[in-house]
Amino acid sequence: MKKRRTNRGNAMVEFVMATIPTLFCLMGVVEISRIMYSYDSMANAVRLTARYAVVHGLDCTQGSNTCSTTVGSIAQYMVNAGPALPASSISLTLTSTSGSTTCVLSACLTNTTAWPSGTSATPGNAITVSATAPMKTTLTMFVPGSGVTRFTNPNIQASSKQVIQF
Repeated sequence: MKKRRTNRGNAMVEFVMATIPTLFCLMGVVEISRIMYSYDSMANAVRLTARYAVVHGLDCTQGSNTCSTTVGSIAQYMVNAGPALPASSISLTLTSTSGSTTCVLSACLTNTTAWPSGTSATPGNAITVSATAPMKTTLTMFVPGSGVTRFTNPNIQASSKQVIQF
């Protein structure tokens, strides 16, 4: 008598073989989207912060105006402009013609140093606001040929250079 072959279990094997790559692709799309959202949030916050700084230059304090800026007020503006950004891990750099100031965003909040200061706050001078933040992602462990499985934190960076208006 001839033994009859059964195909039981084939559907399960095919399902697993299709599901695993699909899940990895879906995970990749979610992680890339999260990284892009974080970058876009930081770039927008940096741009808005630079704009805030350039409209509060030296001439802003003429007469009865008291709208000069400090490192702390600029940092607070960035925190407000990027609520999804972790202030404890962002490195903020403020650069003007008189030099640069770098600090962790959460530590900048208490800095009362005027910025930009002196003649670097005159209209026509350029300022640059830059920020760098580590992105925690698991995607790097799936890179082929990476050898040892390790979790690395790539940095996302954003910068905006603008000219002081007032």
